Amino acid sequence: MNQSNRSLSGLLRNCLFVMPLVAGLTMPSIAKAADKITFRFPPIEQSIQVDELREFADTGKQSSTLKTVLNQTDLDPDEIQEMLATELDLNEHGVSLRVAERLLNTYVMELVLKDVGRVFHPPRVDTATVQALRGAIVTSLADDNKISLIEFLEQYPTVLQIEGGEIDAIFNRIFDDIQDLEQPLTELFESWQE
Repeated sequence: MNQSNRSLSGLLRNCLFVMPLVAGLTMPSIAKAADKITFRFPPIEQSIQVDELREFADTGKQSSTLKTVLNQTDLDPDEIQEMLATELDLNEHGVSLRVAERLLNTYVMELVLKDVGRVFHPPRVDTATVQALRGAIVTSLADDNKISLIEFLEQYPTVLQIEGGEIDAIFNRIFDDIQDLEQPLTELFESWQE
């Protein structure tokens, strides 16, 4: 795998951990989730059923469509399976839903979520709405305070397009912003836990 694809793969994996940190818990539920996702890694564009991704996350079995996407993008199947299936448990980090809700409804986190919406969005629009991203995340967290990327994808309320060509630049910027905010956010968490 070449260096740019290793970087992309690492950023995709880290995306799993950014999504719950940048979303708000403002939407009570989502009526219907999407059943397919379109991956865009210019010049490649390929749609795949969410059920196929779920089976891959759970078992490692690749559908013919998923094999095509992985081969064309030169992404490591084991890394992508791990990225899809790995859960982030907010309880393990001492973050209650109440604290997460307060943090995730801050102005700074809304700005970060808008950046995320440039990577994960419905087709034919430039960015996802903050509400749709929040809704998918709150639905994922609602039952057990845990989220995985596959669960987020299953809960997104409409057809979703993932901009592979944008991931590197946008998530590098998001990670830099989060690192800059680490100390103030830690202090904020501590004050809310008291």
